Amino acid sequence: MIKLLGLAIVLQAQSLSPPVQRLSERLYYADPYEQGVISCDRKVAKRQRREFERRFGTRIAALKRKDIAKWGVDTGFEAIALGRCSRLTASLDARFETALRKFALDLSAIEREYP
Repeated sequence: MIKLLGLAIVLQAQSLSPPVQRLSERLYYADPYEQGVISCDRKVAKRQRREFERRFGTRIAALKRKDIAKWGVDTGFEAIALGRCSRLTASLDARFETALRKFALDLSAIEREYP
C-alpha cells in the first residue's frame, strides 16, 4: 500500500512539472522545413506552407491552447526558427508528401499527451 501511494505521488509530481521539451521545440524538430523538404523556390515554398497550414493549422492551434493552459506561455513560439530549404527539384514533391505523413504521425503522438 505504501509503495502504491509513493508511486501515485511520484506520478502526480511528474504531471505537474513541465516537460523537458516544450511544444514549440517538439513541433520545430518535426516540421518539414527543418527536415529540408521545403523548396528554396519562394513560389513552391509558399504553396507547400499553405498545404501544411491546411492540413495541420487547426490541430497545432488546439495543441498550443492546451499547452498554454497546462504549462503557461511557451516563448519558443516567439523565436524565429531557421530551417533548411531544398534546391533539388527532382522528387521534392514526393519527399514533401513523405515529410507531411511523418509530421502527421508525430503530431498525433503529441496530441495523445494532451487529452
